[in-house]
Amino acid sequence: MFEQIPHEEQVQWLADAIEDEAGAKAELQRMIDLYKAEDIDGMYGMFTEMEEYAEYKEVLLDQRNFTWQDTLDEELQADGSEFIAVGAGHLGGKAGMINLLRERGYTVEPVSN
Repeated sequence: MFEQIPHEEQVQWLADAIEDEAGAKAELQRMIDLYKAEDIDGMYGMFTEMEEYAEYKEVLLDQRNFTWQDTLDEELQADGSEFIAVGAGHLGGKAGMINLLRERGYTVEPVSN
């Protein structure tokens, strides 16, 4: 999947995060706040609104989500319950894990304390 993104661009993403530590921390805090608020669309929007990642949304999120569906379907058909953990950006959107699993007839619920 990452082989579809130029190496130079990946290096630049890392360099930008290191150079702008305050911005990276603020971004992380925003993601944590959205996660705690169960604002799935907000988390998804965070990723898709970042210009440097927007052109790779299809590769980084959507394609991976679609690829995982058959594997997850097999696992979920087995006896017992399952716990699935993915990065927050994979949850929201039309091609998000929650929507795709619900389209297949699964009940998807947040786990909170």
